[in-house]
Order: sequence, then C-alpha cells, then structure tokens
Amino acid sequence: MTALPSWLKLDWLKELVTSPRVLSVVFVIGAMLLFLPGRFLGYFGLTAIRDDYRKWVGLATVVSFALLLTHIGSFLWSKRQRNRKSARQESQRLQSLETLTGGERLILQHCVATGEQTVFLSLGDPFANSLCHKGLLVIGSSGHSWSYPFMIPNDIWSFLQDVRAQILPNEQPGLETLKRNWEMYNDTPVFKRQDLFR
Repeated sequence: MTALPSWLKLDWLKELVTSPRVLSVVFVIGAMLLFLPGRFLGYFGLTAIRDDYRKWVGLATVVSFALLLTHIGSFLWSKRQRNRKSARQESQRLQSLETLTGGERLILQHCVATGEQTVFLSLGDPFANSLCHKGLLVIGSSGHSWSYPFMIPNDIWSFLQDVRAQILPNEQPGLETLKRNWEMYNDTPVFKRQDLFR
C-alpha cells in the first residue's frame, strides 16, 4: 500500500495549531490584510489577494486569534499552578524549621555561621538525611561516601539569612560553643551522632 504524502497526513496542521509562533504570524498577516488601507497593500501587490480571498483571510485570522488566546490562557493557568505549588512547598519548608531537632539545627547553624550554603557530611549522616526529607537540604549528585555535599535550597538560604539573629547566638562565647559543638559532631562516628542530642 502506497504511503500518503506528508502533506496529506495533516501533520502540518497539527504543528500549525500547536505553535503559538506560527499562529502569531498568521494572525498578524491576516489582520494586516484585513485592516491596512488599500494604498499600503498596493505597494506589495496584496490588494487582489485581500479582495479575492477576504472571507478566507478573515476566517484564518479569527481562528488563529482564538487559538492564540487558548495558548495564552493555558500558559497563564500552568504558571499560576506552578507558582501556587512552589509557594506551598516553600511554606512547608519554612514551617519545618520550627520542628528542628538538635542535630538538624546544628547543621543549619554551622552553615549560617560560616556563610556556606553547602556542607560536606557523611552520606549516612542521620540529621543531614532528615533535613533532606524535610526539604531543607538537597543532596549533591556525586561525592565520597564520607564527604558528600548537601546544599541548602536558595529559598531556604534566603530565609535563614533573614532570621540569622534568631538562629545564631548573639554573643561571641555562644559562637565559640557552636564551633566546638560542630567539631565534636564531626569527630563523632556517624552511627553515634544521634546520641549527642539525647
């Protein structure tokens, strides 16, 4: 059985309908043919085309405009849904800051105190993994099992900077204690780190 030519398969029509760029071109050209004065169209030899095919030009213009509106509406709706989802996720992440355990808080305190958005910890670190589960850390794509990168998402990092005074000790002795606690945390085997906060 002979295959149909590509132009008979109507693939071009599907591409036309789903391409906002092509629809925009069709709409603009159609609107120009319909509404520009005859003297301007005459310069390009288009007056006869408008006069002979006005109803088809008008139909193509209206249809392309309607499809463009559909594309715009779909885009705006999708964008709104994405923004709502992002805001909901951010709200959940920020709320989870209020339920931090001692080890989770220590990791975030260390990052804020040092100004480092990425912290390197063992892949099996219990508190780093619980922070990942809460969405407050994101595990890197590669690293050594004993030194794996964990990154604070940008939105959480910005929030931590805003509440820096509430997260870190206000005076130098408190910062020194935080530093010692972090050193002790790193020196403690992974499987014993939970015992530090019991």
